[in-house]
Amino acid sequence: MYVKDNLLKDPSYFYQLIYGDKQSKILRSYALLPNDDSFFRNTDLFDDINSKITYDANFKQVVGFSELKHIFEMHKEIVAIIKIEKDTEIIVPLKHINLNYADEKFQIETGPVLIANGFYKPAFEKSLLPAYIAFNSLDFFEYVLLDQERINENQYIRFYSKRIKQNAQIKLFSR
Repeated sequence: MYVKDNLLKDPSYFYQLIYGDKQSKILRSYALLPNDDSFFRNTDLFDDINSKITYDANFKQVVGFSELKHIFEMHKEIVAIIKIEKDTEIIVPLKHINLNYADEKFQIETGPVLIANGFYKPAFEKSLLPAYIAFNSLDFFEYVLLDQERINENQYIRFYSKRIKQNAQIKLFSR
């Protein structure tokens, strides 16, 4: 980092920073080797990171299509709390909403969230992969995981695939 020339890596890639309270990971869209991502302690690169997504007492549960429509038209922030199991919740801001006014239907997509994938058994942090979530009901969601495929002996390419359906209890909240 902070070199004089050749600022962009070859091959070029796009990346996603995945950060937590103590350590972070840079996940690259290509992988020269199966684990060619960067892991580092946050204190090595950052003075401070705030990685919390919160909702506060001003957030109220969104109930019914007409309330969702009103909040959507007012361009208010909406957060989904997705309860997968008794002790597992995902709290995500919503990125995109489609509303069908005539049939009172909706479809919602999130930005990337981290899902633990069973591919990498040795270390939990290596199992965290970005996923995109979509739902049009409050009792299930679908998501796609970042996957990789070998394209030659030492090179892999990454892409989103592996669509998975998951039962859940979903609640929407807004200010």
